Amino acid sequence: MNRRRPATALSLGGAGLHSGVSCMASVSPGPWGSGLVLVRDGVEHPVSLAHAAAVPGATVLGGISTPEHLLAALLGPGLTDARIAVAGPELPGLDGSAAPWCAALVAVGAEEEQPLAPLRIRRAWRHEGHGGAVVLAPSDTLRVSVAVDYPEVGLRGEAAWSPGQDFCTQVAPARTFALAWQVDALRAAGRGRGADLDNTVVLGPEGPLNPGGTRFADGPVRHRLLDALGDLALLGLALTGHLRVIRGSHRLHQEALRAALRAGIID
Repeated sequence: MNRRRPATALSLGGAGLHSGVSCMASVSPGPWGSGLVLVRDGVEHPVSLAHAAAVPGATVLGGISTPEHLLAALLGPGLTDARIAVAGPELPGLDGSAAPWCAALVAVGAEEEQPLAPLRIRRAWRHEGHGGAVVLAPSDTLRVSVAVDYPEVGLRGEAAWSPGQDFCTQVAPARTFALAWQVDALRAAGRGRGADLDNTVVLGPEGPLNPGGTRFADGPVRHRLLDALGDLALLGLALTGHLRVIRGSHRLHQEALRAALRAGIID
């Protein structure tokens, strides 16, 4: 693959999903070879596992919450060099998906430069923890899949993506979701203050409580795939190999990727 970056700058704003605070993020072309970099208050935070942490329901990068939807929208079309300037404690939640980012990135276009050598999965490997697992296997192509199991709402399924598929139509529109009986506890814990039925799917025992339901029959499963792709961008480089996530979370994604790097499974 080649290095790619947005051809011009773009900006989107709105309330943060968790903070409810007005936020703005501007994406601009980065210098070739600089990678993806978040910037807030003049401080640069390279998109990497070294600068990342996980909290319930979100990734935090350099103290900035919820970058995973935008990071997935950059990874999907292979954008490798961009600066993301953030005003606010997190990225805007928009409609709870990566679709607005995809639309904005498509609108500005992209430019390419020299080939980029990707990271590779060197051998089969499995990491378990936090009620789930991450399974890696070598391949000459990238494939990411997630398996979801929420028996309390009858939600089970698996979704997969590889660069041959259109990320912007097949994965990006899937909105974030919450289980209905957890909403009050999430709000009490300071989460979901910017969430509503327009940007968050709320699942009850009989299905989605949102008017119109979900955008895909397996929308929540695809959103877990979206989250996994956003966290995969924390590697800082493109990856070749197969990655399968079973009952994943941001904490599990980051822990497994760090462990794989330490063990030389990914290099």
